[in-house]
Amino acid sequence: MKLIYVTERRRIVGDPLDYLTRLLSGRPDGLLIREKDLHADALCTFAAPLVPIAERYGVPLILRGTPALAQRLGIRNLQLSYAEALATPLPQDFDSVGVSVHSLAEALEAQRRGATTVTYGHIFTSPCKPGLPPRGTAALDEIVRACTIPVYAIGGITSDTLPFLLPIHPAAACLMSASMTDPEPETLTTRLRRILERA
Repeated sequence: MKLIYVTERRRIVGDPLDYLTRLLSGRPDGLLIREKDLHADALCTFAAPLVPIAERYGVPLILRGTPALAQRLGIRNLQLSYAEALATPLPQDFDSVGVSVHSLAEALEAQRRGATTVTYGHIFTSPCKPGLPPRGTAALDEIVRACTIPVYAIGGITSDTLPFLLPIHPAAACLMSASMTDPEPETLTTRLRRILERA
Protein backbone atom coordinates (compact mmCIF):
# COMPACT_ATOMS: atom_id res chain seq x y z
CA MET A 1 0.00 0.00 0.00
CA LYS A 2 1.37 3.39 -1.00
CA LEU A 3 1.62 6.23 1.50
CA ILE A 4 0.58 9.56 0.03
CA TYR A 5 0.55 12.76 2.06
CA VAL A 6 -1.87 15.60 1.45
CA THR A 7 -0.92 19.18 2.18
CA GLU A 8 -2.89 21.37 4.53
CA ARG A 9 -0.57 24.26 5.22
CA ARG A 10 -2.74 25.81 7.95
CA ARG A 11 -2.15 22.81 10.22
CA ILE A 12 1.63 23.05 9.96
CA VAL A 13 3.40 24.57 12.95
CA GLY A 14 6.28 26.72 11.78
CA ASP A 15 7.46 27.29 8.24
CA PRO A 16 5.46 25.14 5.78
CA LEU A 17 8.30 24.79 3.27
CA ASP A 18 10.73 23.62 5.95
CA TYR A 19 8.19 21.13 7.29
CA LEU A 20 7.31 19.77 3.85
CA THR A 21 11.00 19.48 2.95
CA ARG A 22 11.50 17.31 6.03
CA LEU A 23 8.41 15.29 5.14
CA LEU A 24 9.60 14.71 1.57
CA SER A 25 13.04 13.67 2.81
CA GLY A 26 11.38 10.56 4.24
CA ARG A 27 10.46 9.57 0.67
CA PRO A 28 6.73 8.88 0.79
CA ASP A 29 5.08 7.51 -2.34
CA GLY A 30 3.59 10.87 -3.25
CA LEU A 31 2.61 14.34 -2.06
CA LEU A 32 -0.75 15.73 -3.07
CA ILE A 33 -0.72 19.53 -3.05
CA ARG A 34 -4.26 20.31 -1.98
CA GLU A 35 -4.73 23.95 -1.02
CA LYS A 36 -8.25 24.54 -2.29
CA ASP A 37 -8.52 28.06 -0.84
CA LEU A 38 -5.62 29.42 -2.88
CA HIS A 39 -6.21 31.07 -6.24
CA ALA A 40 -3.99 30.06 -9.14
CA ASP A 41 -1.12 32.50 -8.59
CA ALA A 42 -0.98 31.86 -4.84
CA LEU A 43 -1.13 28.11 -5.39
CA CYS A 44 1.72 28.39 -7.87
CA THR A 45 3.78 30.39 -5.35
CA PHE A 46 3.13 27.72 -2.71
CA ALA A 47 3.80 24.74 -4.97
CA ALA A 48 6.73 25.90 -7.09
CA PRO A 49 9.45 25.52 -4.39
CA LEU A 50 8.26 21.97 -3.72
CA VAL A 51 8.93 20.81 -7.27
CA PRO A 52 12.76 20.64 -7.11
CA ILE A 53 12.65 19.32 -3.53
CA ALA A 54 10.33 16.47 -4.50
CA GLU A 55 12.52 15.74 -7.51
CA ARG A 56 15.59 15.57 -5.26
CA TYR A 57 13.97 12.91 -3.10
CA GLY A 58 12.23 11.08 -5.94
CA VAL A 59 8.71 11.80 -4.66
CA PRO A 60 5.95 12.29 -7.26
CA LEU A 61 3.88 15.44 -6.79
CA ILE A 62 0.15 15.50 -7.46
CA LEU A 63 -1.62 18.82 -7.94
CA ARG A 64 -5.19 19.48 -6.91
CA GLY A 65 -5.73 22.19 -9.47
CA THR A 66 -6.24 22.92 -13.14
CA PRO A 67 -4.39 21.11 -15.92
CA ALA A 68 -2.95 24.45 -17.04
CA LEU A 69 -1.46 25.16 -13.63
CA ALA A 70 -0.02 21.66 -13.33
CA GLN A 71 1.63 22.08 -16.72
CA ARG A 72 2.95 25.50 -15.70
CA LEU A 73 4.58 23.93 -12.64
CA GLY A 74 5.82 20.85 -14.47
CA ILE A 75 3.75 18.53 -12.27
CA ARG A 76 2.78 15.38 -14.14
CA ASN A 77 0.02 14.09 -11.84
CA LEU A 78 -3.36 15.79 -11.52
CA GLN A 79 -6.21 15.44 -9.01
CA LEU A 80 -9.72 16.64 -9.84
CA SER A 81 -13.01 16.82 -8.01
CA TYR A 82 -15.84 14.67 -9.29
CA ALA A 83 -17.64 17.78 -10.57
CA GLU A 84 -14.55 18.84 -12.50
CA ALA A 85 -14.24 15.37 -13.98
CA LEU A 86 -17.81 15.58 -15.26
CA ALA A 87 -17.46 19.07 -16.70
CA THR A 88 -14.93 18.36 -19.44
CA PRO A 89 -13.12 15.37 -20.92
CA LEU A 90 -10.26 14.29 -18.70
CA PRO A 91 -6.86 15.50 -19.95
CA GLN A 92 -4.72 12.85 -21.60
CA ASP A 93 -1.25 14.40 -21.30
CA PHE A 94 -0.54 13.56 -17.65
CA ASP A 95 1.08 10.56 -16.02
CA SER A 96 -2.03 10.18 -13.86
CA VAL A 97 -5.39 11.88 -13.47
CA GLY A 98 -7.12 11.08 -10.19
CA VAL A 99 -10.69 11.90 -9.28
CA SER A 100 -12.10 12.38 -5.77
CA VAL A 101 -15.32 10.41 -5.31
CA HIS A 102 -17.84 9.83 -2.54
CA SER A 103 -19.83 6.81 -3.72
CA LEU A 104 -19.55 3.63 -5.74
CA ALA A 105 -21.54 5.19 -8.57
CA GLU A 106 -19.15 8.14 -8.76
CA ALA A 107 -16.13 5.84 -8.69
CA LEU A 108 -17.43 3.76 -11.59
CA GLU A 109 -18.33 6.85 -13.60
CA ALA A 110 -14.90 8.39 -13.03
CA GLN A 111 -13.34 5.13 -14.15
CA ARG A 112 -15.55 5.07 -17.26
CA ARG A 113 -14.46 8.61 -18.12
CA GLY A 114 -10.81 7.65 -18.05
CA ALA A 115 -9.57 8.42 -14.54
CA THR A 116 -6.39 6.55 -13.69
CA THR A 117 -7.16 6.52 -9.95
CA VAL A 118 -10.06 7.38 -7.67
CA THR A 119 -9.73 8.70 -4.12
CA TYR A 120 -12.58 7.73 -1.81
CA GLY A 121 -13.42 9.05 1.63
CA HIS A 122 -13.70 9.98 4.27
CA ILE A 123 -13.12 6.51 5.70
CA PHE A 124 -12.68 7.25 9.40
CA THR A 125 -13.74 10.12 11.64
CA SER A 126 -11.70 13.06 10.45
CA PRO A 127 -10.86 16.48 11.94
CA CYS A 128 -11.17 17.79 8.39
CA LYS A 129 -14.84 16.75 8.28
CA PRO A 130 -16.18 17.74 11.71
CA GLY A 131 -19.69 16.51 12.39
CA LEU A 132 -19.86 14.30 9.29
CA PRO A 133 -20.09 10.55 9.89
CA PRO A 134 -17.35 8.53 8.19
CA ARG A 135 -18.23 6.36 5.20
CA GLY A 136 -16.37 3.42 6.70
CA THR A 137 -14.27 0.50 5.54
CA ALA A 138 -17.17 -1.59 4.21
CA ALA A 139 -17.98 1.04 1.58
CA LEU A 140 -14.28 1.32 0.71
CA ASP A 141 -14.09 -2.45 0.29
CA GLU A 142 -17.05 -2.39 -2.11
CA ILE A 143 -15.37 0.23 -4.29
CA VAL A 144 -11.99 -1.53 -4.27
CA ARG A 145 -13.68 -4.74 -5.43
CA ALA A 146 -15.74 -3.01 -8.12
CA CYS A 147 -13.05 -0.82 -9.71
CA THR A 148 -10.36 -1.99 -12.09
CA ILE A 149 -8.26 1.15 -11.47
CA PRO A 150 -6.38 1.89 -8.23
CA VAL A 151 -8.51 3.14 -5.34
CA TYR A 152 -6.96 5.47 -2.78
CA ALA A 153 -8.42 5.81 0.72
CA ILE A 154 -8.55 9.16 2.51
CA GLY A 155 -10.00 10.62 5.68
CA GLY A 156 -9.02 10.04 9.29
CA ILE A 157 -6.09 7.80 8.42
CA THR A 158 -3.48 7.77 11.19
CA SER A 159 -0.96 5.34 12.59
CA ASP A 160 -3.84 3.86 14.63
CA THR A 161 -6.34 3.44 11.78
CA LEU A 162 -3.92 2.51 9.00
CA PRO A 163 -3.84 -1.24 9.84
CA PHE A 164 -7.63 -1.47 9.36
CA LEU A 165 -7.10 -0.77 5.65
CA LEU A 166 -4.84 -3.75 5.06
CA PRO A 167 -7.54 -6.41 4.60
CA ILE A 168 -9.22 -4.19 2.00
CA HIS A 169 -6.12 -3.62 -0.15
CA PRO A 170 -6.60 -0.06 -1.36
CA ALA A 171 -3.76 1.01 -3.62
CA ALA A 172 -2.83 3.89 -1.30
CA ALA A 173 -3.58 5.51 2.02
CA CYS A 174 -3.74 9.29 1.86
CA LEU A 175 -2.92 11.07 5.12
CA MET A 176 -3.65 14.74 5.57
CA SER A 177 -3.95 15.90 9.19
CA ALA A 178 -1.64 13.16 10.47
CA SER A 179 1.04 14.05 7.94
CA MET A 180 0.84 17.80 8.56
CA THR A 181 1.11 17.70 12.35
CA ASP A 182 3.80 15.11 13.05
CA PRO A 183 6.61 16.29 15.36
CA GLU A 184 9.22 14.36 13.33
CA PRO A 185 8.03 14.46 9.71
CA GLU A 186 11.31 13.18 8.30
CA THR A 187 10.73 9.78 9.97
CA LEU A 188 6.96 9.52 9.49
CA THR A 189 7.11 7.34 6.38
CA THR A 190 9.54 4.91 7.99
CA ARG A 191 7.35 4.62 11.09
CA LEU A 192 4.18 4.05 9.08
CA ARG A 193 5.82 1.43 6.88
CA ARG A 194 6.94 -0.42 9.97
CA ILE A 195 3.33 -0.45 11.20
CA LEU A 196 2.22 -1.92 7.88
CA GLU A 197 4.93 -4.58 8.04
CA ARG A 198 3.92 -5.63 11.57
CA ALA A 199 0.17 -5.64 10.96
